[in-house]
Amino acid sequence: MAAAVLHLSTPHLFAQADPPSGLIHPRVQPTAPSLTPAETPPAVVATPLDWKRAIGPRRWDFPADHGAHPDFKTEWWYFTGQLIEADSIDIKDIPTATPLRPPDPVATGATAPDDPDNLADIASGGSEYLRVDKVVGKQKEGGRRFGYQFTLFRHGVQKDPAQKSSKWAVRDVMFGHMAVADLVEKKFRFAEIVDRCVLGQGGASTKEMKAWIRGWRIETVGPEEYKLQAETPEFGMELVVRPIKKLVLQGTGGLSQKAPGEGNASYYYSYPRMMTAGRIRINAKQYLVSGESWFDHEFSTSSMGREQIGWDWFSIHLDNEEELMLYRMRRTDGATDSCNQGTLVRADGTIMTLGADDFTIENLATWKSPGTGGVYPSRWKISVPRAKLELESAADLPDQELRLKLLGPLSYWEGACTLKGMRDGKPVQGRGYTELTGYGSPMGTGMKE
Repeated sequence: MAAAVLHLSTPHLFAQADPPSGLIHPRVQPTAPSLTPAETPPAVVATPLDWKRAIGPRRWDFPADHGAHPDFKTEWWYFTGQLIEADSIDIKDIPTATPLRPPDPVATGATAPDDPDNLADIASGGSEYLRVDKVVGKQKEGGRRFGYQFTLFRHGVQKDPAQKSSKWAVRDVMFGHMAVADLVEKKFRFAEIVDRCVLGQGGASTKEMKAWIRGWRIETVGPEEYKLQAETPEFGMELVVRPIKKLVLQGTGGLSQKAPGEGNASYYYSYPRMMTAGRIRINAKQYLVSGESWFDHEFSTSSMGREQIGWDWFSIHLDNEEELMLYRMRRTDGATDSCNQGTLVRADGTIMTLGADDFTIENLATWKSPGTGGVYPSRWKISVPRAKLELESAADLPDQELRLKLLGPLSYWEGACTLKGMRDGKPVQGRGYTELTGYGSPMGTGMKE
């Protein structure tokens, strides 16, 4: 579910007139997880000129549904994970591999081509893409540990641009958030980017997972294998991710209700555990890393109710090979909403769907942001009685707040966490990510009915 609160709501923010781019998991062999399209009807359309809303079941079709859904107003491709410094494999032992490039200390801001489905043709794309998984070896004992977030967003500004013939006519805006938590240095770095979907500056394919904003991009590089890449002057990343488990349709067949009322929902699926390898760059030093990630893809038009202020979202990897996702929607009166949901993915891939009455989340500690004054939870007790699961989660760093500016004042907390507890009478540990919105800045109108 996780994503930033959207503030975009008017086309007048952007001018329209014409002016005078294989890793072997230690426990699981690579496979090609897949999902058979659900035998259900497509979403209902209100009128031809309206944005579609998430109403009723959806007929899923992959890989196309990994791509953009421009008939819906809001969409994001969201990766988080925890990574550990790894050794480099001697490249001479793998003659077919492409070595890592030297780190670029300054982001290039390279422009992507106009055609979103030709994105793989740019340098480092397509069949010649950088096979970072071929040069990353075993994790180092006591190696540096990182948490990361990388999200690209598409937001519809005008369903039907007023000046269709103009190369500068803006239908969608793309923006991105990237963060790296150095859990040894105890430092959190974040960055943002935004651009219009004109002249190749930003865009997304409707055929597969492929989206970009200038030099920041997500692209499909093999069957269910994806590359993430972004650079800033201070830090950057280049990662390859591949699912270990089949994707999960969240909610009811992928329809995730966020608030009472028809259409206050999103279409939402996840890859709950993905093997991950690549590099993290901090200034001029790069670290080879490997670990595991979580991926969410959501699209909607009005997923929230007007009485809701934000949400708390948890994605958790347990060391017993289970994954847990939970979210609770918070109201302006301080209560949580009846639309809270979750999913427990067992080790064998079977799923336990969780409703609002199936779990509780108790705040045990708080942290006050020196930047925004927002008071965020920082430690939690999570109980799922149906699964005989009790966990305590704690933030790895107190300050993992993204304080953003490009789309106006926007702040939310997105951070790496460590967990421990009991599952069915046995000790269990885990690592995960937590997102907290509506604490450091007010909720915008971009996602509300």
